[in-house]
Parts: sequence; C-alpha cells; structure tokens
Amino acid sequence: MKSYYIESINQRIIHVNGILDQRQKNAIIKMWHKQIGATDKVVVLDNTIAPLEVISGKLTWMQRRLLRRLIRRHGLNK
Repeated sequence: MKSYYIESINQRIIHVNGILDQRQKNAIIKMWHKQIGATDKVVVLDNTIAPLEVISGKLTWMQRRLLRRLIRRHGLNK
C-alpha cells in the first residue's frame, strides 16, 4: 500500500496492490478519515485502474479531456 498527499487540493490517494470491491474501499476510506481527520478527501485505487503517469508541465487540451474522463469514470471527483 502506498499513500500520496496532494497538498494543493487537500486530497489523499491510497494505492493498494490487489483488487478490492467497493465495500473494502469504503472501509479503507473510513479508516483513513479516523486517522487523518474528515477534512481530507480520500481516494482508494487498486489494480483495476491502470497505473498513473506523472505529467509535468502544461497539459494539452487532449490530455485535460482524457484526465477529466478518467476522473469521472472512476468516481474520483466525489
């Protein structure tokens, strides 16, 4: 398990090796909220989601469009 914190948007990303169902993801989110406080947003990623690629610099129009679609599709905008 790895944890990342994005300070600018106050969000934590938890990456778990393996495949989780939604109940397990919700349990992890609940556990993290107890540990770090309810002010942080927590997202749990597992092996069903492709590895994330770090894009530095400015995003092209197409990259921004693709990123928005991925975020919506996987429910990361909650």
